[in-house]
Amino acid sequence: MVSPMPLSGRPLPVTVAVDILAVILGYLLATVVSPYAPWGGRAHFPLLIIATVAIWPLVFAVLGLYDVRRHTDMHRVVNAGLVAALLVLIILFVARVDVSRDYFAALLAFSMVSIVVARLVTRPSEIRRRQLGDRH
Repeated sequence: MVSPMPLSGRPLPVTVAVDILAVILGYLLATVVSPYAPWGGRAHFPLLIIATVAIWPLVFAVLGLYDVRRHTDMHRVVNAGLVAALLVLIILFVARVDVSRDYFAALLAFSMVSIVVARLVTRPSEIRRRQLGDRH
């Protein structure tokens, strides 16, 4: 039997991918639900939205949510999500993209719910991986 490699502080690719998919789902749901989705007549906005998706895992990494040596409490996930959402809002403001408060509220709500649900679903595998790493 091959023993697993010792863990480092590197992020788990599956966790990062799940977070990115959860954020994309949040963006899509906000676009579908909000009557004020900002797509109308702005060709550059979808590219900017795609770019802001990358902010979320970067913030999560900086705040230690991908460190497999640490337990990730849901309050840390929510705090990191709020920081990421604030950065998205600042970027959209600086880029002078007209985004309604309703759309941003929907984006924040759907992204946070999808991230928390995704984290709860992947938590058992995270715990198993951390336990295997503790043996080495």
